[in-house]
Amino acid sequence: MVFRKRIDGSALGQVARSYYGGAWAADSASFLYTVHDDAWRPYQVWRHVLGTPVESDTLVLQDDDDRMEIELHASRSGAWAVISLVGRGFREEHLVPTADLGAAPRLVRARELGVEYELEHAPGLGPRGSSADGFLVVTDLGAEEFHVMWAPAEDPSAWTPYLREDPAVRVLAADAFADGVVLTVRRDGVQQLDVRPRTGSPFSLRPPHEGGMMRLSRNDDWEQPSLLVATESFAAPTVWDDVAWDGARTERHRRESIGTDLDAYVCERLDVPVAEGISVPVTIVRRRDVPLDGNAPCLLYGYGSYEVCCDPDFHETGFRSLPSLLDRGVVFAVGHPRGGGELGRRWWQDGHLAAKQNTFDDQAAVAEALLDGRVRAVVTRGLSAGGLLQGALYSQRPDLFAGVLAEVPFVDVVTTMLDASLPL
Repeated sequence: MVFRKRIDGSALGQVARSYYGGAWAADSASFLYTVHDDAWRPYQVWRHVLGTPVESDTLVLQDDDDRMEIELHASRSGAWAVISLVGRGFREEHLVPTADLGAAPRLVRARELGVEYELEHAPGLGPRGSSADGFLVVTDLGAEEFHVMWAPAEDPSAWTPYLREDPAVRVLAADAFADGVVLTVRRDGVQQLDVRPRTGSPFSLRPPHEGGMMRLSRNDDWEQPSLLVATESFAAPTVWDDVAWDGARTERHRRESIGTDLDAYVCERLDVPVAEGISVPVTIVRRRDVPLDGNAPCLLYGYGSYEVCCDPDFHETGFRSLPSLLDRGVVFAVGHPRGGGELGRRWWQDGHLAAKQNTFDDQAAVAEALLDGRVRAVVTRGLSAGGLLQGALYSQRPDLFAGVLAEVPFVDVVTTMLDASLPL
């Protein structure tokens, strides 16, 4: 990070090892930023006062726990700088008022392995219509699929229920605006938005296409009159809509698609039973004139790790080239095995650590279902943790695959994890 020039033209200096994230003071006179260590782990927050040399910057917070990375942002309301210390499976947050970035960071709840939480400043949006100032807290404390709590601004460590857990709904995020709250959730394996206006009836935004998803696009303003929402699909370009708080929608922009007949493609969902009461979702994309009658070849994609969901925005550049593949008569399929997050936190837990074999068995079952009269041959593809999946699949079930694309495969797990010099 470089603080360019004073008005008189003199240089202010350069901050070594500055990292992503930052937060301005309410009067724009000072700025918080992060710094990384030798392993590229952001571990410090510093305060810079404009017009002063960087050598006089003040250390605000440092964390030497190498399980944690610091994230820093300003709340949409503009009232708070939020410092998040993020580890795998646990989290700790600190607050600094933007009216006084020189104040000591205020700890919300100390880190506890197995407890994740995230704050969203929501003044005037308290429980049951209360106009109190406070925070929405999305947390798995006492709720495996996460629920939303309320934390008053005067004591953000005192949490009370705001929206109780629904075991069938994974709550991913809560975004607050002057006119209401938007929850990003996964329901039945589909990412969608639940909108709760300050006044008026709640409504949901669900993608119109199988295999699609809804997400909030960039919405920076606390008092914006409508929400910018993106609809993603494997078979159609992204569409952005302005959605009013009463549910009215107006198309803002549609990603251009040149030389492609979008009506030629179809996206479907297949559920493959793998155990009693458990079915693995599969997204299948093909040309309408390429039937699933056992004659077409298939490229099968998989990941199945870290609670990552293989939605249409995942590895977006590769998916943009899908029409070229589909026009050659190839069926494209995405398996969503346990280990991913498509069906919630439990879906990840059931394919994680000692349960990792479920990820491999699930994707093998997907390949078997495709070869059972739907496609002629399967080539399997994955990268990173998905590359690990390819290695396991081909080692355990080589009979299923005509080819394997294992990209940057994360296969030497033990050696990698034991090398402390790697920035992972």
